[in-house]
Amino acid sequence: MERERNKPPERIWAGDKTRKTEVPVDQIIFVQTIKGKHSVEIYSTEKSFIARKTIKEMKELLGKEFILISNFCIISKRHIRGVDATNRTVSLTNGYECGISKRHVQEVMRLCAEEK
Repeated sequence: MERERNKPPERIWAGDKTRKTEVPVDQIIFVQTIKGKHSVEIYSTEKSFIARKTIKEMKELLGKEFILISNFCIISKRHIRGVDATNRTVSLTNGYECGISKRHVQEVMRLCAEEK
């Protein structure tokens, strides 16, 4: 029972009050806040979705397969293609690139070293 509670969901719901869409968690590449909207944009392998949640709520919901790289962005560990520590960017699948905050560069670099 305890293991099931800590297990991240296979799908999450994105959308607003009128329209909801089910997004498979394994297809999510990254999640980013939308400035001034109190929402996040979820980028998946298929398309992007908007969810009315905070980045903190998304991090808790998505679990350990995702890493916070700044106060505005969470990325999927399985979709990382490379990290440029000098320019503080991470390259993701589908050609996406996200900036890493100074605070999180070492953590992302360590994670990539462990994966190899």
